[in-house]
Amino acid sequence: IPVFPNDIILWTEMNSIYRITNINITDNSYLNILPQSVSNLNALSWLVINNTNLYELPGTLCSLPNSTQIHVDNNHLCDEYYFSCITYWGFQNQSDCCIGYNNQGQLVPNWDQCP
Repeated sequence: IPVFPNDIILWTEMNSIYRITNINITDNSYLNILPQSVSNLNALSWLVINNTNLYELPGTLCSLPNSTQIHVDNNHLCDEYYFSCITYWGFQNQSDCCIGYNNQGQLVPNWDQCP
């Protein structure tokens, strides 16, 4: 079943009723952005996003509970999205990523999306 960003927004709205604890989005070419509202899933234990066209993660991702296991593998994420809260980073197709400066001012290959 394809998952679109609007579906995830709907899940976050339903969270107060259903207490969503696990999300596994795998082999989904329709997902390219994870909405910021995903951080509202305060009962989430597992967030698995594998084999998608995801190229961006929301800055609010680390607002999920500290115990949330976040796995991202085989997507299109540049290194700027390798947040400390991510449990498993895995392989990322970084063919569209360019060199850039990280938060410490260091020049890093594959840091952000190429213009």
